[in-house]
Amino acid sequence: MSRYEQVDLAYEFLSAKETEGESFTIDELANATGWKKQTCATYPSKRWHQYVQKDGSHYLTAGIKSLSKDEFRAVHSQRLQQVADQSAKGMLLYKAREFALLAVSTYNNPYTEFKTYGYIVNIVIAYTALFHAIFEKKGVNYFHLKGGESVLIDDEEKAWELMECCNQYWNGVERPESTIYSS
Repeated sequence: MSRYEQVDLAYEFLSAKETEGESFTIDELANATGWKKQTCATYPSKRWHQYVQKDGSHYLTAGIKSLSKDEFRAVHSQRLQQVADQSAKGMLLYKAREFALLAVSTYNNPYTEFKTYGYIVNIVIAYTALFHAIFEKKGVNYFHLKGGESVLIDDEEKAWELMECCNQYWNGVERPESTIYSS
């Protein structure tokens, strides 16, 4: 068996379960991969904690399909990393997650004054980073252009703000919030 054969089997199994919207058990994972049940029991909480959630005796996957096989191999690797996926998309997803957590923790902190403002700023950053990750995955250039040239601020390309991301993402399609107000 090659170094990644069982990891690849796990990726295919988890992707299929996510696609089908089905839960799975540790026994099913062990049968699909050839790993021991004890080995399979450790991965959801240690290696795959961002993508697999326990629901009683069953497990559910969310987000595995957004990973390539190589990205899943990196997540599964024995060397724990703070950010397993060092690609631009991976870093943007990490940023989105961290700012969303920061927004919620700011809002829930009883000692923080102006918590609503802190929440709003951080959640806007989180959603903007999430949209940038989506555009990165789709290969969409999400940077401002002027006369065909990138707009630079402090020698860095200026990325779209949240409103521009929304406009581009829902280009020509009725946006979800407009259905709320049109009733």
